[in-house]
Amino acid sequence: MKILRRVCANEKNRGLLLSELHATSVSLSKSITEELSKPNSFDTSSGSFIVNNITLPQGLPFLRLLKLMVTLDGFSIQNDYNELWKYLKDWLNSGTILVEENSTADISSFSILLPIIESFFVVHQNDNELESSCSSSLTKSQDGLSTNPSELVQFMKQYKLILNYLIKQNPELLEGTFSSMTKYPTLLDFDVKRSFFRSQLSKEDRHFGGISLKVRRDRLFEDSYHQIKPRTADELKGRLTIQFVNEPGIDAGGLLKDWYQELSRQIFNPGYALFIQSADSAFQPNKDSQVNAHHLDFFEFCGRVIGKAIYDGANMDVHFTRSFYKHILGKRVVWKDMEAVDPEYYKNLKWMLDNDITDVMDLNFIAEVNSFGVVKVIELIPGGTDILVTEENKHKYVQLISEFKMTATIEKQIQAFLKGFYELIPKKFISLFNELELELLISGLPDIDVEDMRRNTEYTGYRADSPIIQYFWNTVKDLLKKNVHFFYNL
Repeated sequence: MKILRRVCANEKNRGLLLSELHATSVSLSKSITEELSKPNSFDTSSGSFIVNNITLPQGLPFLRLLKLMVTLDGFSIQNDYNELWKYLKDWLNSGTILVEENSTADISSFSILLPIIESFFVVHQNDNELESSCSSSLTKSQDGLSTNPSELVQFMKQYKLILNYLIKQNPELLEGTFSSMTKYPTLLDFDVKRSFFRSQLSKEDRHFGGISLKVRRDRLFEDSYHQIKPRTADELKGRLTIQFVNEPGIDAGGLLKDWYQELSRQIFNPGYALFIQSADSAFQPNKDSQVNAHHLDFFEFCGRVIGKAIYDGANMDVHFTRSFYKHILGKRVVWKDMEAVDPEYYKNLKWMLDNDITDVMDLNFIAEVNSFGVVKVIELIPGGTDILVTEENKHKYVQLISEFKMTATIEKQIQAFLKGFYELIPKKFISLFNELELELLISGLPDIDVEDMRRNTEYTGYRADSPIIQYFWNTVKDLLKKNVHFFYNL
């Protein structure tokens, strides 16, 4: 490679070399295209999808040649392979249909197409860079993608099922040719994201020494806080062992698990006034937590502990509101998140949006905060005291008042928590997940007893032994085996 770079230092030499390489790549692409132009054929008799009729010995040389061209030509490449991409998509379309019809089948034989798929990514990587640079001016759809996506993004979205399978078989793809997919995490399965997340954390693991905590069960929160507070983030990334006072035993993992679970309960102890329970039984920071003189230090401690649990791959029995998970992920809360925090207030906001409020409501762009009997008036926008909420600006008001209640009133608590959390879990890594996935990452998957569900299900128009009902429960069992987190999110 060094010799090639020296040769390419001369513009004329570089042009000649790239011209030859390009001609060779076109020739290889024609051979591959001829092979892919054969009729799509899949053998499903064995319960697996076997790709028939094609062999692609030129696939890997083609990929390597494209990578070399990109390296020598400053990360750009001429796309003269449209015929090849057409037939590749034909195969992927056929495969996707089959997989959607039988989600439990083995599709490992699709790996024969992997070098060609990687080649598509290599050729189109500049499309992705262009879209990323323009993303601030593009309209986004509900899945976070541009409504006018590049060819690469369209490809990733259309074939995400097969792409995710290939990544599961070859996790290193996400750090190589498939790295563009990390910019669009909605296209990645939870298992894929979690594996990538773990691999990124492991790169930051510099084999830190371990630390040991000696705590009293009846003072577990305070003892843990005082012993963890002076520790650096690097120290906390080391192995943690727990010893309970007056309890014999060596921590081989069980005591640490016990500590995490007990601390899960103590964090929400009303006596500390840190969190309050919402209508859906989840928790969020208490806006009046300042009644506890050490509340911000305690929030930082909670962030460190939960970050440490994620870092260790341990679970804590903690469940926060969707809006608080969004704060951890660095996402903006929206007015609909209010439903979990205050259902009645959410209904009022929804009524405002669904109906004409002209001459009906007398509101200004202000918010009132009641803290221990003291009422403060806060302007949502400059001059908000004198600005009426109208039919024209009500959407802005609803969003601002929701952000105020879910963010501004607990801003100090949020920032203290995040300070501790981000010490162990970098924001750039955790932002791969959505709110539901973050909850799974922290709390783990629940135990789902299908037989118990089956025994307690009532049927209308069917019987428990009806063929369609039998098929339904068998499908549920298969889903749990293959994709339990998806079933949990339904």
